[in-house]
Amino acid sequence: MAHHRTTITAAIKSALTGLTSTASRVYVARPYPLDTNNLPGLFIWLNAEEVEFQSQNDVSYLHSVEIMIEGFAQGATGEAVDTALDSIDEEVRAALLADATVAAAVRHIGYSQMEKEIAGESDKISGKISMTYSARYETARTDPTTDI
Repeated sequence: MAHHRTTITAAIKSALTGLTSTASRVYVARPYPLDTNNLPGLFIWLNAEEVEFQSQNDVSYLHSVEIMIEGFAQGATGEAVDTALDSIDEEVRAALLADATVAAAVRHIGYSQMEKEIAGESDKISGKISMTYSARYETARTDPTTDI
């Protein structure tokens, strides 16, 4: 069986694949940038995680994990890129927080932070939106593949 983080990542990728703005251009832990043909697109990975004992008899851990989703877009103007990034944010949030598979993989998920970067030259403006979500899930203490 897969580590429960892998299950969560797969559920998130499934929930975000097929959005109007990014279509199937959704990548997990991609180590290199998107080229123009893959824009707009999304990167997904799970970042920092904190773990604590959940039950008094030490049979489970409660995990708090940071989910990072980055959206990328390109356009002719900064305003066009900013609008595209806002659309990505809106679609990601709606899809992620309403998806039954994601809800089944975690106890709680919430939107916690957003940052944008827009840069480029006069004929080619690119932007990135970094969306951070926080999720909690519980696993057996001796088996990180067993969701509780």
